[in-house]
Amino acid sequence: MADLKQQEPSAMEEKSLYSIFRFDEGPIHYTLYIFTNLNLTNTPQKHPPRSIAILHMPRDEFPIGMGFVALGSKLYCIGGRFQKGDHKSNSNRVYVVDLNTIDKTCSEENKSPFVRIQDMHKGKCYPYVFTLNEKIYVMGGGRNIDSLVCFYKGKRNFEVFDPKVGEWTVLPSFRLPNDTPAVFLSHTVVLGHRVLFRCEVDSASSFSYNCSFDLENQKWAYESIQRGYWGVKEDEGIKDYISAWNDILDGTQAGPGVTVNDTLYTLNTLRDGCIGTYHISNNKDDRSIPCDTVRGIEIQFPIKRIEYGDGRHGYRNYINICDAELVHLGDEKFCLVTHNNPGYYSRSDEEVKKEVVILTFQVVKQKRYKADDQFIC
Repeated sequence: MADLKQQEPSAMEEKSLYSIFRFDEGPIHYTLYIFTNLNLTNTPQKHPPRSIAILHMPRDEFPIGMGFVALGSKLYCIGGRFQKGDHKSNSNRVYVVDLNTIDKTCSEENKSPFVRIQDMHKGKCYPYVFTLNEKIYVMGGGRNIDSLVCFYKGKRNFEVFDPKVGEWTVLPSFRLPNDTPAVFLSHTVVLGHRVLFRCEVDSASSFSYNCSFDLENQKWAYESIQRGYWGVKEDEGIKDYISAWNDILDGTQAGPGVTVNDTLYTLNTLRDGCIGTYHISNNKDDRSIPCDTVRGIEIQFPIKRIEYGDGRHGYRNYINICDAELVHLGDEKFCLVTHNNPGYYSRSDEEVKKEVVILTFQVVKQKRYKADDQFIC
């Protein structure tokens, strides 16, 4: 989880990055860090970025597989899975903490700043969490807690929380056809009330899925892609949007994305780890061609030598797409936070440490040229 909080309303460049780190051992399960002195300008940086631990989250209270999201100055800690012996149960608990009021010293003697609010109707482990219209949407089964490759199989319970009234409302659940294992990676909003989700499916399957949830009539629609053929099920109204998104992302493993001013920015890991930019039209009269590729921003991510254990080796990106977070800082400035997959591609003990990658960049729109928008990074 990564979020940004503006330090002073009058100083647009003074921002801090909040990020939660999970620890696999010890009494502390999560620690909230604040990163200061982030350079969001083109001028040389006077002071290097600094990280400070400001909040510890004990293992007995905050289980594995929680979802985190910020709305305003408040951080919401949602769900997870408790385990006692062989018994496992998904948590429906929700905690909230105000980042404006917590003690930044992270002292163990400090009183816990967390407030437990109304529980969800159903427990959720590794939920896919996002905010929209000042509400928090939580869908279970964002990824599989029991698998390194993330894919989850089964029904995904869906709920929405309205902080103004303090209540959860159950939304229609979602299940991919044939219980296809998948992981939810990114979403965007079109027509003001359609939420498009990008699903990456198990590599053993020949299908790829995008799905859509209509906030007005609370119905799901999905599209399946198999060997170049596609078909929209249940709802034709969103067909052109889903098929266009599939066209521009075909052949890529699309990671987290964010939409700014009708442009979708998304991480494409199979295209040399670059950030792709795609224009999205929300014009109801232009649904036949809702998306067209503007230009990919080719940002090279860390490449590492991979030992396969049989004498062979190779080089590839090693970022963890399931846990990556892309944040818009304002003024088309972005921050990408992710980490590597320790031990997944190499058996060497020297490779098991996690490496956190924090990348900030800005997209600058140049003058129009041949009716196309040109971007530079």
